[in-house]
Amino acid sequence: MVCGREFYEDVLERIHDQVDCVVDLTRVGLSQEVCQGLDWRGADGRAKDRSCRVALLKLSRQGLIELPAAQAVSFVGPDVAAPSELAIETTLAQIRYPPVSAAGLRAAREAQLAIRVAAVSLAAPNRHANQAAIPVRAVLAPEQDAPAGVKPLEWLLLTIVAVESVKQACAI
Repeated sequence: MVCGREFYEDVLERIHDQVDCVVDLTRVGLSQEVCQGLDWRGADGRAKDRSCRVALLKLSRQGLIELPAAQAVSFVGPDVAAPSELAIETTLAQIRYPPVSAAGLRAAREAQLAIRVAAVSLAAPNRHANQAAIPVRAVLAPEQDAPAGVKPLEWLLLTIVAVESVKQACAI
């Protein structure tokens, strides 16, 4: 018994067949198939996918099944790959913008921004892992010299528009 479930020989054999026969099978996909096959559901009627993944991992560690390869995990951010190249590097473009409009109790003020641009790739979500990454430009504009006691403003824009200069970055 693993995670409150009996995994008899016929179930282990079906799991083995699934892993061997399905190209690009993920661990999540396998657990969804196992939950469906065993009708493994919680009190709310939803598949107990996470419990199933734990059970599959335990079965694998016991040498009873072989799991599909684990997928790489990135903590860079949701679906954003690390910068691949730096298109423009301007440590500080002293650009004065019109006063920042007041929001809530914050007073309006002029902001001096540093403009940075980098080429990044947006990776496809795991459920669409077979799709190519999308190349975009990331334009980062953090406020420089914010007033004391005030959290500096910061804007991040992802765009498919070509940005090859600070002037173009400011235009978008």
